[in-house]
Amino acid sequence: MTDAERFQPSGLAGAIEFIRLEETLRNFAEDETFVFVVNRGNWGDGLIRYATERFFRQNGFRHVSIPVASAVSLSVEELRQACSGAKVRMVYSGGGAFLNKYHMHRRIPALVERSERILVLPHTFAVPRRKLGFRKSDILFRRDESGSIEFAPRSVFCHDMALSLGRIACQGEGSGTGFFFRRDVEKVEGMALPPDNRDISAEGTESTPMAAFLEAIARFETIHTNRLHVSIAAAMMGRRVHLYANSYFKNRSIYEASLKQAFPNVTFSQDYSPFAAELPTASAS
Repeated sequence: MTDAERFQPSGLAGAIEFIRLEETLRNFAEDETFVFVVNRGNWGDGLIRYATERFFRQNGFRHVSIPVASAVSLSVEELRQACSGAKVRMVYSGGGAFLNKYHMHRRIPALVERSERILVLPHTFAVPRRKLGFRKSDILFRRDESGSIEFAPRSVFCHDMALSLGRIACQGEGSGTGFFFRRDVEKVEGMALPPDNRDISAEGTESTPMAAFLEAIARFETIHTNRLHVSIAAAMMGRRVHLYANSYFKNRSIYEASLKQAFPNVTFSQDYSPFAAELPTASAS
């Protein structure tokens, strides 16, 4: 299946927020090549990266992708050479890196020192902007209309970049129930996981090809998960999705800002009672 066949322009792909982001990026780039700083992450972050680079290509943006670990170690001159320009403009990938447990705020000052200006793609902010060290001239996009505003009040709303993919075409409608709950620092403490749970996002990185990730989710008719990008992928496939809270406000706030309005096949629950109701069937299968 080709890229054009897999991803169809519906859902939130044509939302006004993505049009505004494209216009802001165009003014930011000034028709020059920019540095796309790729945040380190899991397979779900890979879906963000895939969607972001596709968004760049579709809108004719010239960029060079550099992992964040490299971006903070290269000199200004090396970064200028990488983007073949006199100015170093950085576009930082979207996601959920700005949480104290991930320590990403420690790397932002090094990026600031090496750039003329930074634009942060739709992110969840759970660390105050002043602690992150961004300049007033830097442009921050948030991917919710609630929790992140407290930490980055001057940020601009846009949907998560993965939602720019639109609908995902699948062969068949899937069958049965899939459980994809996280086991990392954002897990809900004390939650009992089903024996057939698969934390698929932990099986890849931001650079892992996406086909196997999407195929594993598409196998099921119903998905239970607290992995945001499992829920986003399943929503765009038209699967029945039960999204649950993670350890802080991220999942709920993105559901309220984006998924609730565009995907009636997705429900959100702060507690895990819908998941528990499925356990006898899941354990017997």
